Amino acid sequence: MTMNAVRLTAAALLLAACAPAADPSRPPSPSPGDGVTEAGLLRLADRRDFDEGYLRAGLAHRDPAMARRAAWVLANLRRAEGVALLGPVLAHRDTSVAATAAFALGQIADSAAVPLLVPYADAARAAAAPTVVAEAAYALGKIRHPQARAALETLLRTVDADGSGAREVAGAALLAIWRQGRPTPVDAIEPWIRHADPEIRWRAAYALARRPEPAATAALFRAAADPEPLVRSFVARALTGPMADSSGVGRQAAWQTLRGLAEDDPAQIVRINALRTLGTYPGEPTLRVLLGAAGSSEHPYEVIAALEGL
Repeated sequence: MTMNAVRLTAAALLLAACAPAADPSRPPSPSPGDGVTEAGLLRLADRRDFDEGYLRAGLAHRDPAMARRAAWVLANLRRAEGVALLGPVLAHRDTSVAATAAFALGQIADSAAVPLLVPYADAARAAAAPTVVAEAAYALGKIRHPQARAALETLLRTVDADGSGAREVAGAALLAIWRQGRPTPVDAIEPWIRHADPEIRWRAAYALARRPEPAATAALFRAAADPEPLVRSFVARALTGPMADSSGVGRQAAWQTLRGLAEDDPAQIVRINALRTLGTYPGEPTLRVLLGAAGSSEHPYEVIAALEGL
């Protein structure tokens, strides 16, 4: 060993000897979310306690399950102050965490969340992150705001009907859009009532039937023979006498359709809705149908519906 090497080795040993001994009681350097526990988060929810620092640390936790729990607590607290905490979490690499953050923003239902949610209610994200887009759509439906309404309409018009994630994304937007009030965007909804997937079709029928309007009733009437019972049930629910008149369907055509649904449809839910709606068509033909159902049906709920119609 050369003299220089000896000197270097001696210097290294001297420095090591002078260094303080490691303290075994000292914890390692903190990581995001250290100190946050599930019990602690549940305690905040139970006490309705908005501890901003603790919740922020929970959302930043390295364990996605803990971050989801923190977002769930914010959804439970429903405090407007939570919007600022949840906004950045929408971009979380774990889509389950991002989707829970979107859900929480919908539960808070503060208009400040709308500009945060709109970029995630994007058809371009549907294939890669359908759960995040769907939860963003549900959340926007809970916040009545022009920007939220526009985002939902755009989503329904632009999402690929045959693409990956269409059921989750379009289905969520259809169940959310009616909450935005009148007028119902029939032109954005109606194409989905002709989709191949019955799960999407019944959601479209629901969106059209939820707030009765003439244009929506006309669109529903065209789906009266749909093979999916839930679609037919919403048609039967929407074809009231006043709507038949104002929609251009015509009272006689609507009545004939309802009578067929009430007497011959194989699904009980359709027959029940048709019997109730027939009550909005006063006259002897309606009385005969309702009395016949009340007197001959073997199903108590159909008898009750017929009596309600009467």
